[in-house]
Amino acid sequence: MLVLFHVSLSSSLAVGYFFIPLGSAEFTLGLKDFVDVCITGIIFLLSGFVSVMMGRWTAFRRDCLCNLHSALVNQSMYAASIWPKRTPVHREARALVVRYSLLIYNLLFLEARMTDFPFGRHRNMDDAVADLVRMKLLLEPEHRALAGLPVPSAIVVGWLCRFWEEVMNKESPLECSTSFARNADPGRYTVIFTRVFQARDAITLCHTYMQTQIPYGYIHLIICLVHASCLANSIFCGIQFGILLQNASTRGSDELISVVVPLVIVRMLRVMLVPLLLDGLICVGTVIAMPMGTDTDDFPAGAFVECLEDECLSVGAALEAWQPDAHLLTKKGGVAPDMGLAVANEADVSKPAQASG
Repeated sequence: MLVLFHVSLSSSLAVGYFFIPLGSAEFTLGLKDFVDVCITGIIFLLSGFVSVMMGRWTAFRRDCLCNLHSALVNQSMYAASIWPKRTPVHREARALVVRYSLLIYNLLFLEARMTDFPFGRHRNMDDAVADLVRMKLLLEPEHRALAGLPVPSAIVVGWLCRFWEEVMNKESPLECSTSFARNADPGRYTVIFTRVFQARDAITLCHTYMQTQIPYGYIHLIICLVHASCLANSIFCGIQFGILLQNASTRGSDELISVVVPLVIVRMLRVMLVPLLLDGLICVGTVIAMPMGTDTDDFPAGAFVECLEDECLSVGAALEAWQPDAHLLTKKGGVAPDMGLAVANEADVSKPAQASG
């Protein structure tokens, strides 16, 4: 609609100035200089605006989601290394860490999408969280505990923190803590809680970006300058085209055809492309300012969650199927492994003997 408005305005001015007799058209040169300055200046401002928005987009991806993803995956890998067996106790402990990791990731996206307006059919955050109960990521008692509380993703990080604290307590009544508490030391404690705090910091940073928008005065100033530049451009193109068309008509039909056809193409392209370029940059900036929404160009939340789930579950499944300490290393009492490194070591020892022979 905006492009059609500028095309209509330019065409109307071209028709009007085709019939208006003018002794000189030198004023169009001043108008052209003004338009060129406006377009050059607004592009300079818009480039800074888009750069700021791209910085926000990169921060969302790298400092927020990437750090959160890394922290959750590392905790799941650590849980898989502590509880690697196929026993119900080990699987239960691993499943809790994985479920809370997926829950944190889903909650963060829901919080981002419910910041300014209700998301889809959901009226509020509690209604949106209810879907996670149906997805078996959240238990009904946990749902009731989260009801009405702000930043539920950070609360689940607190639950995960409490789980690790209980697991590493030597007097814990949890069955899964027996395989950990015997070897618990400050170094291992620091490793796991560093990842817990990394996840909490990523959520805090994400909410900081979500709640800090670009100043409205700056946005409104850019929008006003963009519309003024597009309007001046359309006026210039219409007036100049009408004057040139009038001059060409006085010199014969051949010159009229040779001048009008390329001039129409060039002027129409300029009238259409300038609004598309300037308004397009504004639209791009506003879309990437909040990349955790539901727009087509926003982050694919479903794909991210599936990737997180695959990474969290794959380590546990692989350790159940294959544990290097059970197959590749010599057991206590002198029982040698039956495959793997022993065969490789024998081959490495035989090579120098063959070479010397």
